[in-house]
Amino acid sequence: MRIARPLMTRIVLWCLAYLWTASAALAISYFAGWQYDGDAGWWLVTAYSFPALAIASPLLWMAGDPDLSATYCIVALAALTVAAAGVIRRPAKQPTGS
Repeated sequence: MRIARPLMTRIVLWCLAYLWTASAALAISYFAGWQYDGDAGWWLVTAYSFPALAIASPLLWMAGDPDLSATYCIVALAALTVAAAGVIRRPAKQPTGS
């Protein structure tokens, strides 16, 4: 089964948009000082960003310093974005007609 190119492009773009917005939500939560206190903002950020945290958990524990771990995650996300841009911009294979 082959996935159509526009569908694959849309899936990649939605995944990247989710990962970047989840990272932004975590950064806003950190800088706003939200913590486990029953505040609605904390619950929304936790529910929204949980899948992204589960994916990034190996990178989070690579370094002992939380700031360095966050830097690793942002660099990995930027590299993933650049790789996805290369895949999306690559021209589709043309049918050979045989």
